[in-house]
Amino acid sequence: MPKRVTQHQLEDTSRYKFALSLPSAWVFRDKDKDYGIDGEVEIFDETENSTGLVFWVQLKATQSPNPRTIKTLSIKRETLKYYLKINIPVLIARYSATDDKFYTKWAHEIDPYYSKKGSKTVPVKFVDSDIWNTKSAQKTISYLTRIRSVKNGGLHLPILCSLQINDDQAYGVNSGTLISGLRKELRKYNDIVKLEFIEKRAPVKIIINKDELFINVAGIAGCTFDNIDHSPASLYTELTDYILLGLGIAITRVGFYELAAQIIFSHNVHAKLICSPTALKPILPHLLKTSYYENTLEIVNAIADQDDSNILESIALATMLRCLDPDDKNKASAIENFLMRSKERSKKNDPKSYGHALYNLGNFYANTTEIRKAIKYYLKARKYQPIYRNQGYYYGELGGLFFEIGKYTTASFFYKKALELDANSRWNPLYADALMLSGKYKQAHEEFESYLAASKDMSPEWHLKTLFLNVLLNKYNIQSQIRNTSQATSLADISNNKNINENENRLNEALENDLLCSLAWYNIGQVLVEKMEIHDAAFAFIFASLINRDDPIAWANATSCCMDPSIDLSIIIPTIQTAYFFSEERYLEALYANFTKSNQDLTPLTKVVEKAISLIPKKQTLPEIRIANEEGKLINILSDI
Repeated sequence: MPKRVTQHQLEDTSRYKFALSLPSAWVFRDKDKDYGIDGEVEIFDETENSTGLVFWVQLKATQSPNPRTIKTLSIKRETLKYYLKINIPVLIARYSATDDKFYTKWAHEIDPYYSKKGSKTVPVKFVDSDIWNTKSAQKTISYLTRIRSVKNGGLHLPILCSLQINDDQAYGVNSGTLISGLRKELRKYNDIVKLEFIEKRAPVKIIINKDELFINVAGIAGCTFDNIDHSPASLYTELTDYILLGLGIAITRVGFYELAAQIIFSHNVHAKLICSPTALKPILPHLLKTSYYENTLEIVNAIADQDDSNILESIALATMLRCLDPDDKNKASAIENFLMRSKERSKKNDPKSYGHALYNLGNFYANTTEIRKAIKYYLKARKYQPIYRNQGYYYGELGGLFFEIGKYTTASFFYKKALELDANSRWNPLYADALMLSGKYKQAHEEFESYLAASKDMSPEWHLKTLFLNVLLNKYNIQSQIRNTSQATSLADISNNKNINENENRLNEALENDLLCSLAWYNIGQVLVEKMEIHDAAFAFIFASLINRDDPIAWANATSCCMDPSIDLSIIIPTIQTAYFFSEERYLEALYANFTKSNQDLTPLTKVVEKAISLIPKKQTLPEIRIANEEGKLINILSDI
């Protein structure tokens, strides 16, 4: 009795047989089995020149004689998602040891729609036309060439489409009548689609199977509609609308967002999306990034007016705020109008969500620098949604808003409240910063030191401010101060006085009124430079810059003085990083101007600066949009996008 071959032997056989089935000019290479990929195929022409066409293969072998088993397999949903995401096409090859045949299907042809709800796998079904044969090689070349053409910008209006009906009857009509009627109807939209009778010339296939419509773009992205609702009289117009909609949806999946939006918002096709929120959901973020964002927001509003669910509103807000540019007044106005409409809708339909709508408006204004409006809506939010009273992030964000308008004592109160409710350490340095600027130097120093000792935060700003406060406390022995900012600034203005001794007295008096007078520290730095006391001048300029963080000249002077050999590298690097974080290219322009005036060799200085800048963490200034989850807890949906 013959022994049953092991699965390992079967896999080796399938790999060997598949390699043999390829044209002799093609090269099959084994691959590590990441995500089930067994091999890579590179296509060469008859003259042994590479065509640049490559695909990966996942081999699935079976020795079952059962036709159903041979023609059916399952693939993990996560694996399929990976295949659809990568730039290299993946061929699923099912080897039947019984028939000694391969059934093949491209990963992009597998529709997750047919998997059971909640299932972790997706079924793959093969038919006899999927058998790999002598014609498969040329079909593969055509397929891969179409993909390359599309990815290289080969899609433009009107889009060439082939039309294929696979059954004798579909939607209750014989195939001949249906194809003739559809061609006639589609000619009305020749600015969008153009039917091509030679299939291989068309990057898009329109395929109809009984009651199913499938749009496929170059074999790499598709869209399926089942059981389209229609009357006999409306069949062709309904099918055509869904063909255009499906074309737009499929095109978003290959990255042609503007083109997709153009298709969807032409000829009233978008009206279908209002009836199909589930079709809109995956493409919504892409449409909002196009010039049709206002039209897209109108669809979301129309759906939200009919449906209590706020998921599409949340996705729209998250997308728009994530890419918000406060300088784009038109887009900012569109978002504001959308938020206002959402606010009025929630006030009418759902008083609980009204508080969230107010919070979201406040968040929007915070990110467009309309701080006082933001504070107004934040405070109103907790009136209508008491849950905010127990949310640490809410008080932390309020603290940030009051900090921005110079209300440092109020800011420190809210930061402290945030810390009491939320152990998140991100509030600690902000609380210390607010304490410092409200004149509580000793308490601020203790908070900074405690935070830095317990945290791995390497933010150069906090380290420099801790150093600054340490100098203040040791040199001036002032633990707290009621800051008289206006008097200090008046005293620190020595621009019209040439008497050095008198100027030094005025600057010291300015600090007695306000140890955080930026102008006083800046002018102290200037005086010290004139006296050639560069070490002390460096610290004076650093202190001036830390107080007035958006002053590129002060930062440039601080850095220039830091290049003195007496200054430790542990001071130089954080100074450069903090300066660039706040003033960016304006700082570099001023700094390199200083270097040029000094007649120094710029090369080593520039290398130090550029290296320090390269190590700066990227700014994270994303807004937050919060909705209540199933447990009633408010979560930031932007963190998951």
